[in-house]
Amino acid sequence: MEEPKESNFMIRLTSSNYAIWKSRMEDYLCWHELDDTILGANSKPKDMDDEKWKKLNKRACAKIKQWVDNNVYNHVANETDAYKLWTSLKETYELNNAQNQAFIFRKLMMMRYKDGTPMAEHLNYF
Repeated sequence: MEEPKESNFMIRLTSSNYAIWKSRMEDYLCWHELDDTILGANSKPKDMDDEKWKKLNKRACAKIKQWVDNNVYNHVANETDAYKLWTSLKETYELNNAQNQAFIFRKLMMMRYKDGTPMAEHLNYF
């Protein structure tokens, strides 16, 4: 099976697309066999030595940071543990956050249809 082209598969995380980015990033990390690093603080396989786990974590962090927008990157640039990085992004951008809910509600209220835009595109944005 051929690996999908990253530019066609992944999107950069911004303040408004966390849900779709998260799903794609989970798939991306799985494809690169790095998904164990974001499962939990104690997800290191028993048969893996600490040095190999540290390298795996570093690779996972690099892959995640590669696909975050510059505005987001500033908040996670120094993180070296993939699980902590993942948790930090989740706490910041997941919809449970009251601030994010207010932001999304405001964005919804300000959303307007642009003449000439296909209705399907408008609904997808919605």
